[in-house]
Amino acid sequence: MGAVGRKIKYGYRQWVSNAVRPWMPTRRRLLLLNGIEVPMDISLIDAWLPYYKPPVPIENNPGYEGDEVDAVRAYCNQGDRVVVIGGGLGVTTVVAARAVGPTGGVHVYEPIEEACAILEATIRWNQCADRVTVANAAVGRQRMSCFTHGSVASAPSVECAALPDADVLEMDCEGEEEFILSEMKMRPRVVLVETHDNHDRVVRILEARGYQIDRVKEGAPSETMTRTHIAALRV
Repeated sequence: MGAVGRKIKYGYRQWVSNAVRPWMPTRRRLLLLNGIEVPMDISLIDAWLPYYKPPVPIENNPGYEGDEVDAVRAYCNQGDRVVVIGGGLGVTTVVAARAVGPTGGVHVYEPIEEACAILEATIRWNQCADRVTVANAAVGRQRMSCFTHGSVASAPSVECAALPDADVLEMDCEGEEEFILSEMKMRPRVVLVETHDNHDRVVRILEARGYQIDRVKEGAPSETMTRTHIAALRV
């Protein structure tokens, strides 16, 4: 598919997600995403509308966010403080909350109101609310989201320098990782970041800030960009 075809397809998805889907009836389902139970209201158009990929999962998926989940499990320890930028549906947040235990804590940022509602429901359902703080906000200039197929310009914003100190930083922020990594004041022990057509630039920023790349995994195939998942350790 050429650039024009991809643009038309993306525009169609954005129109359905933002103009049609919110008015459709829904049904509540409990999805199992990579071992985490996620309560969601599934739109009745999601399963049958042609040429449309829903912005959220509609079926159980044992491999959902597999690289991110594996990284959180590998690098988070009991008692750690974790910051998650781009909380999504709450899967990695719950995994992190379980890994850090009752003596640790997780602070998660999610700019999309719909996703944030699911995120908070997931945290409550999995009984992690005692160690998780949720902010419905974008970090820095974050203005894109896979949950809306478009802009989230109206989301409240948090300055990168205002991020709380953490032992582990986990990022899935749709292309703003370069800006956030460059501007943040915190120096976590571990940085876990998904790149978006900017792998080499992210690596250079991390190395300039005193990090050593510990692991790189290729991300899932995408119609529009190449993704990688980087784990970097503070030297």
